[in-house]
Amino acid sequence: MSPDSSAEFPIPKALTQETFNRLADGLLASTPLPLQLDLDLGGLPAAISTNNATLLAKLADYLHPFMRDDDRTPLLHLAAVESVPVRLGLKYTPRRPDPGKEVKEEWVRFLYSRIVHKTRTDMTFFVSAKYNIAAGPCLDNWDQIVNFLNFRFLNAKIGLGGVLCHASAVAVDQAGLMLAGLAGRGKSSLALTMMHDDDVDFISNDRAVITTADDGPYLFGSTKLPRVNPGTILHNEHLHRLLTPEEFIRFKAVPENELWTLEQKYDASIESCFGHGRQRLAANLSAVGILTWDRIDAPAKIVPVNLEEKPHLLQAFIKQPGIFIEQDGQNLPDTDFFTPEDYLEVLQNTPVYEITGGIDFVSAAKELRDDLVLKAKTLREKQPQPEPATDRIDEDV
Repeated sequence: MSPDSSAEFPIPKALTQETFNRLADGLLASTPLPLQLDLDLGGLPAAISTNNATLLAKLADYLHPFMRDDDRTPLLHLAAVESVPVRLGLKYTPRRPDPGKEVKEEWVRFLYSRIVHKTRTDMTFFVSAKYNIAAGPCLDNWDQIVNFLNFRFLNAKIGLGGVLCHASAVAVDQAGLMLAGLAGRGKSSLALTMMHDDDVDFISNDRAVITTADDGPYLFGSTKLPRVNPGTILHNEHLHRLLTPEEFIRFKAVPENELWTLEQKYDASIESCFGHGRQRLAANLSAVGILTWDRIDAPAKIVPVNLEEKPHLLQAFIKQPGIFIEQDGQNLPDTDFFTPEDYLEVLQNTPVYEITGGIDFVSAAKELRDDLVLKAKTLREKQPQPEPATDRIDEDV
């Protein structure tokens, strides 16, 4: 039977919310979580509680740019329960895998929540507005805790009317740029090339949410570090430290047309490669760049476009919610929650550029950065200015 068959991967009936709450409360009651990591995610106070000091240290090392030292109450709270694999006695439904892939997730649907089981790692996740719990061998799969945190943060922004995008993002001051493109077009490489300039900050590598407000659209990213291939590393001197001297020599000998197709990936720490304070999660959305360029002998061109006239470009960044995006039972995995009209509405007053022609990261990065500098200046000029201070003369009574 085809993997796309709805008969093989049905949408399960929803169990009662009381059952979910009872299971979550029971799990938390059985294991104290005395350790806590406090975070600031784009202005949102968050925290991760756990029972394992080594896990906490790994998470603190990865999430270091977002750690906070204040007494704000977390509005997003994750529990990471290090334990043996959790067995709940539930009947899971397999989630439809990508074409050609094996099933790696199964889930139980509740009225306003879900429980997700990762079949490869034996991790179990409770997903709801009240409970965000990861349980099982968390230390061995700490990267899944980071992914869980990112998706629950983005879920909170989607709950404010945002749309999820498959995109990278950077910002100059408060002017943000979202970069989208089909796989292999180099959106992460372009974002990291723009980071050569010290006034450019990194916002997100692969996922972003756009929300709207009275003063325009806002862009929110994720804490996940970019994973880059040898081609990106060799062409960006800030990333050279990711390779050993032996790897650098070996990859330099690879023909250019083969270099970019290598599947070997490296985590690029923004702090280590570009310096402290260069990574954050929020900015005004001032422009969108959609990469359609290719490896041809032609100059790169950045051309303003109207998405209503070129709706096919929307496919570069439309991203339907995954298993960890849960909007109180309103959305289901692998179904169309967002429509093209949702993206057109949120982007209606935002400049959109098509980046076409031949791939040239350096020239495109310069042009886009210069455009962001101007947009940042405009945003600063729109901000209310404080009243000028005046000297007060006390009169004798």
